Amino acid sequence: MLGQVEDPTAATLEWSSILLRSFLMEAGLSMVEMEAPYMSYYLDQAGAGLVDTGGGGTGYPSHAHHHQAAKQLQEEDDDDDDMRHHLMTLQQQQQQHLAAAPPPCKKSKLQQLMQMSNMLQASVVPPPPCMIINAVAADSTSAITSVDTMMQGGGGSASDTAGAAPPWLDPRIWSQLPEKLVERVVASLPLPSFFRSRLVCKRWYSLMFSDSFLELCAKVRPARPWFLLFRRGVWSEAFVFDAVGRAWFRLDLSFLPPHFNVVAAAGGLLCCISEARGCKTVLICNPLTRVCVQLPSALKERFVPTVGMVVDPITKAYRAIVAGDDLISPFAVKNLTTEVYDSRLQQWRMTAPLPRLCNLESGKTTYANGFFYCMNYSPFSVLAYDTEQGVWSKIQAPMRRFLRTPNLVECRGRLVLVAAVEKNKLNVPKSIRIWGLQHSRTTWVELERMPQGLYEEFMRISGHKAFHCIGHGNLILITLPDCPEMLLYDFYEKVWRWAPRCPFDSPESVGMPHSLVPEAQGFHAFAFDPRLEASVY
Repeated sequence: MLGQVEDPTAATLEWSSILLRSFLMEAGLSMVEMEAPYMSYYLDQAGAGLVDTGGGGTGYPSHAHHHQAAKQLQEEDDDDDDMRHHLMTLQQQQQQHLAAAPPPCKKSKLQQLMQMSNMLQASVVPPPPCMIINAVAADSTSAITSVDTMMQGGGGSASDTAGAAPPWLDPRIWSQLPEKLVERVVASLPLPSFFRSRLVCKRWYSLMFSDSFLELCAKVRPARPWFLLFRRGVWSEAFVFDAVGRAWFRLDLSFLPPHFNVVAAAGGLLCCISEARGCKTVLICNPLTRVCVQLPSALKERFVPTVGMVVDPITKAYRAIVAGDDLISPFAVKNLTTEVYDSRLQQWRMTAPLPRLCNLESGKTTYANGFFYCMNYSPFSVLAYDTEQGVWSKIQAPMRRFLRTPNLVECRGRLVLVAAVEKNKLNVPKSIRIWGLQHSRTTWVELERMPQGLYEEFMRISGHKAFHCIGHGNLILITLPDCPEMLLYDFYEKVWRWAPRCPFDSPESVGMPHSLVPEAQGFHAFAFDPRLEASVY
């Protein structure tokens, strides 16, 4: 339900400003004179069509998809031609209005447009009724800021701005904008901005329930490396970290039923599994739209199985895998069987058994190029499950006798192993190293090694305890179970940096005195690709 709006005029003026900027972009004007946040966002959007920023291989490509993609491109070209015609007509009308009202000072038309657009951004915006409740910029010195102030400037009021509206805000011009163009602009907005834009009018509020708009979001919204983090044992609330914008958001997941744990994330969906031992109940949900579906009960009784999920980016179908921790008696478990759920078939099926005497890591798998991977212990090795053949295989880990806290992550479709190395007897310094699995899937190559000074600082902060890693795009995020500090490694820039701390763990953010706030804890993290169009069916 749409909440109360304190000043609808302010919201309308602000989003008219955003529409203007996007309109100028579509009209072909240079980005050089635009402000940096909009420049960087649209540059990211342009690059999204050139680089695959997804989470690895699809697992089931075919030639038919290429023909379908070519047909879609032809349809989009036709739509672009119609839109270009509308834009040219509107631009001519805009120039006529500007010519009728000469500027009072010697400034270019584009400078005047940008100046007025900046004035409009200073208007006060009402709070959003969306799931993303709060946000804070990482470089900000303030403790907490609401998402409704993310794009708010300082100074002027909405009433002052409304009184100074120039001729180019004439409703006779803006009312003629093609509906396709408006929806395309709104679909290109960052998610926090999109949820705020739903306050402008009923039409924009209902866009999230439009199938055609959701399909448009899938085409034009750029993918960004976001991470979804949970406090240990708390699944009703999540924190989203935007690694590019270095900003934090709070995500309400109270709609999830109790006694369910989030165990996997893929394609904008979350996979949750019941805590009770026995035949597990699995839920698939979209945390943005809050749509949730319960899958049929799993076939085998288990205790804490290993769970994974993958979403086909073309067909949007998903597969969930549940393996190991079979209950062979009320007090004993053994890693024996594997079962897979396919959303196209809407049923579970048993596949090949696990390798003999395996000791796989409970609860965590990594998907890359058609395989689910998980760590095997005593000694260390990597177990790989082929999603097409339905069989398991074993891959030897590098330096397996000297590894500590090995983690498997996926980066740009490649399997990567991150682990601490302790090899003092051979006069090799302790370090954290990164290996990549070769295409042969039998050998590893060392890609990076943490600088010694940073390694010593990291070990001091972590207390020499275990750490956890998650990969997304070209980034690897390292979290600590008992500490809120997080470390980021960028494969492209070859840079290690500390991530900004989550501001929602501070006493001020929860409204409690320092003495009553529990000690800071680490996070359980997942790679997250927020998608409004992600379907659970």
